[in-house]
Amino acid sequence: MGKSMTDLDLPALEDVLDISAQIIKDTSLDFTRYLLTSLLEAPRLTILKGARGVGKTTLLLQLAKKIQKSKKTVYLSLDHIFFSRHKLYYTITHLHKLGYTFFCPRRGSSI
Repeated sequence: MGKSMTDLDLPALEDVLDISAQIIKDTSLDFTRYLLTSLLEAPRLTILKGARGVGKTTLLLQLAKKIQKSKKTVYLSLDHIFFSRHKLYYTITHLHKLGYTFFCPRRGSSI
């Protein structure tokens, strides 16, 4: 069961943030889809839905890489062991208090 925000395992969260930064850094912008431009101008919430392997995660990571200079950005693989012990809501609330404003949570297998 998830813990409250005050019970977050901060060293484990730092690991999640380190992994996020590395994944975003390693994301290539050599080829981008047309949808990336419209997502840059999108409102507060966008949900990407589609079949496996069509590029949803790549698109999110490219978006994160493009905007990370103007917004604190984090990619959250919900398969990380951290999320077996912590609720996403409390994690995002904590990160928002730290200044993060762009969140890319992803459910499913890791990259």
